[in-house]
Amino acid sequence: MKDKEIPLPEEKDRLLFIRFSSLGDVLLALAKARALKTRFPGLHLAWLAQAEYEGILRMQPYVDEVVPWDIGKGRLTVLQLIGRIRQADFRFLYSVHYNDRSALVSAFSGIPVRVGFHKNLQFAYDYSLAEANRAWELGKFLTKEVQLHVSEEEKAKLFEKMPVKEGRFVFCAIGASKTFKRWPVRSWTVFLEEACRAGLIPVLVGSGLDEEKMGGEIVSSSHAPVINLAGRLSLEEVCALAASSDLAIGGDTGPIHL
Repeated sequence: MKDKEIPLPEEKDRLLFIRFSSLGDVLLALAKARALKTRFPGLHLAWLAQAEYEGILRMQPYVDEVVPWDIGKGRLTVLQLIGRIRQADFRFLYSVHYNDRSALVSAFSGIPVRVGFHKNLQFAYDYSLAEANRAWELGKFLTKEVQLHVSEEEKAKLFEKMPVKEGRFVFCAIGASKTFKRWPVRSWTVFLEEACRAGLIPVLVGSGLDEEKMGGEIVSSSHAPVINLAGRLSLEEVCALAASSDLAIGGDTGPIHL
């Protein structure tokens, strides 16, 4: 890392912000991107993320540009990605992704000022996150809560799929990446019936065949009037539902961070 003092971003400087995935971590990183834009309003912030998160990020007013990376097309696409970055005239790189891939992108990006952290590959960065955060006084602008902006267009798309347009909705994230993090069907059934008796409207959300199947099992096992949208919503529409709900409940899974 460099010994000299880290420069301050100036008006119209371009910064590449890196957090590829996953959903929960991308959502938690929003606060850091917002802090950077609040501290340096004239900064152009471009977010590098996996392509599936592009829609969510484009809705955020403090993200000026999204650099999508479709990693599903193969690991060699990282070389094409680095080529795109090298041509984009970035002055700063700020990475809150701590894996080998982000360090590789940083090391070969050609960006003059690189900020980040890697346990074994810190040479890929000029300054640590702690050094930059301290020098730029970002702590004054950080907030703990996730402030997610959702467009009216996505809300309209959501309610086209909802049989009920108004009410006290409960955002029910039924799935999780690991089975042991999920509530069993019986537990959901008990909760949903209690929620309906309290005047709430439960809406099931999930993705993938397993969670679609689980949503069907929950509906079949429950006498409560549940809205099952598992497998039917885009990620942007899931965000719209979270923004329209009075309560969110689920296991240790990304959508709960919404």
